[in-house]
Amino acid sequence: AQIRTVPCIVEKKTCALVSIHDLTDRHQLEEEHIRNEKLESIGLLAGGIAHDFNNSLSAVMGLVSIARHKSEGGSELESILHKAESAAVHARELTSQLLSFSREGAPDKQLYGVRDLLLESVNFGLSGSGTNVDFDIPVDIATVLVDRGQFHQVVSNLVINAKQAMNDKGELIVRARNVVWNNELGARARGPYVRIDIEDSGPGIPADIREKVLTPYFTTKETGTGLGLTTSLAIMIKHDGWLEFDSETGKGTEFSLYFPASSEIVDDAPETSDRVESTIPKGSGAILVMDDDPDVQATYRLALIELGYSVETVRDGDTAVARWLDAIENGTPFDLAILDLTIPGGMGGIETITRLRELDPGAVAIVASGYNHADVISDFRSAGFAASLKKPFTMQQIGKVLAGIMPASRESADPNLPR
Repeated sequence: AQIRTVPCIVEKKTCALVSIHDLTDRHQLEEEHIRNEKLESIGLLAGGIAHDFNNSLSAVMGLVSIARHKSEGGSELESILHKAESAAVHARELTSQLLSFSREGAPDKQLYGVRDLLLESVNFGLSGSGTNVDFDIPVDIATVLVDRGQFHQVVSNLVINAKQAMNDKGELIVRARNVVWNNELGARARGPYVRIDIEDSGPGIPADIREKVLTPYFTTKETGTGLGLTTSLAIMIKHDGWLEFDSETGKGTEFSLYFPASSEIVDDAPETSDRVESTIPKGSGAILVMDDDPDVQATYRLALIELGYSVETVRDGDTAVARWLDAIENGTPFDLAILDLTIPGGMGGIETITRLRELDPGAVAIVASGYNHADVISDFRSAGFAASLKKPFTMQQIGKVLAGIMPASRESADPNLPR
């Protein structure tokens, strides 16, 4: 509190006028502002690292996928390659966590019912645990506009932390409530929110470290990175919400998530199947690939040839446009281009497809990027692309994307694409 004393004179008597102001909310918002600035600084670094790492991982993951495809099914070699591919997928998940900090880590928001998302995320976090969980989710809970993967990441991370704090036992309470935010302080928008509380019965967070809990790289775990809660905070900010916690030594900890509520209704339960098709769709046609990384170019070439396509690779947009026009003049046009979104020091995917479609309205292209949450990846049609490809990728994934377009060519190009 702030106490101010002002001398005054009333009825010829000397007195003091005391005013007391509660600055708790203001100090809390100042701390949040400082913390958000730190997150933004980390985001600039993390985004670049994740993009470069995803490029390198594209070569590793793609080549392992190709080798696995060529190996004999059920053999020891195929089993080893399957484990290597799984490790690469785990590495991709780590880069996704880094991208949550970056400006390019914009969430791909869709409308979901809270109940199904919450049950799925909590049960995943408690998998194999002896922790009891009590759900308190009213039937009238509002829907939310969220990135399903990022929602899952935040909730399961908090659940895993709670589970570890209770040594895989104890009681976990998960609540959801419709609330309205009316506070005039800070940048938080007034209006309806869905508040999700995750309360454990653990020992609580010691008072001397509570201010550090949401600080990047702070951890009390021997094997921890200190990025779990910071990542969760970054995700909540990108969802126009926030995260807070309350803890009392010996009585447990409660983390609260605030997501802006929607008035829309979800008719059907979201699809939860992540089943992977066992067959890899093949095709035919000529493909032009633009990517500045020679190792990624080589991976594209091997994968596409294995899938039945002919392929040529170039490193920048200017060369891609020139080769596309040369192929048309020579009577051997490309059926499709795969364009990397970002080319350091050169013309990237968006400018390249714009140039191509100005010169050849029938041009069809896929945008590829290691910035997997970039807006153009989720809204590729607005930028003039027929599909998007997230790096790193497997043969299965690139084959599936191409199967949705090829042998569609300039004769059967999507009429809904912008011209």
